[in-house]
Amino acid sequence: MCGIKIILLSRAYRTKTGARNEVGNDILAYLALVNGSYGHFNESNYEFTLDDLLRGAFLNFGNTFQLFSMYAFAKVYLFDGDEAFKFPMIRLNQTDWLPTLRYGLTSFGGQYILENHFKKMNPFIV
Repeated sequence: MCGIKIILLSRAYRTKTGARNEVGNDILAYLALVNGSYGHFNESNYEFTLDDLLRGAFLNFGNTFQLFSMYAFAKVYLFDGDEAFKFPMIRLNQTDWLPTLRYGLTSFGGQYILENHFKKMNPFIV
């Protein structure tokens, strides 16, 4: 998942810095599709621009779930040789909570997405 975000960010950056006419430029096609659905067909009149997309894509590097996953893989698995890692989560009664904020592409444009990961302390209900 992190690889996809890096590819998206690198393609958007390359598009911004001059690789605009490459065949198969998915970023420009996406921007044209989204803006065209709102009646903006000229690139100079786009409401959702490449700068908006880049700004949102940078948010994904601060995604708590991915940061903890990369840390667990690098430190815990590769360097320490352990196979288990306990995610630091916020405790709410008998439930642990890990909120993550990320940026995603939808058919309506870019969206900020709040994901909530919950872990119940005692899965058995008596």
